Amino acid sequence: MSDENKNGPARKSNEELVTAVCHALRDLRKGQGISQEELSRRSGVDRVTISRTEKGRPASLLTIIQLLRGLERLDMLNMLLFHDKITPETASPHQVNEKIEPPKTEYPDW
Repeated sequence: MSDENKNGPARKSNEELVTAVCHALRDLRKGQGISQEELSRRSGVDRVTISRTEKGRPASLLTIIQLLRGLERLDMLNMLLFHDKITPETASPHQVNEKIEPPKTEYPDW
């Protein structure tokens, strides 16, 4: 198992993921040298809400989008918005008819 799988999002609780996203927003802001007050002005999100969010308090999706817009980082939503959609029309026959087979158990010939 790679380190990415051991420490990736699937291994974290929902609360840990919220905290990680909130801290990432804080790091983005600090990396740009922007104060919470300036981000508040740019995003329309109250400074107290920004402070709470950066400390790991859950924020609404709307708040996260507003903060990303204020940070000029809406590109971070690209994976969610522009992923390849598989439909019956675009899927290969293998994908449409794929069935999960149970593992085969081999028994000795005695």
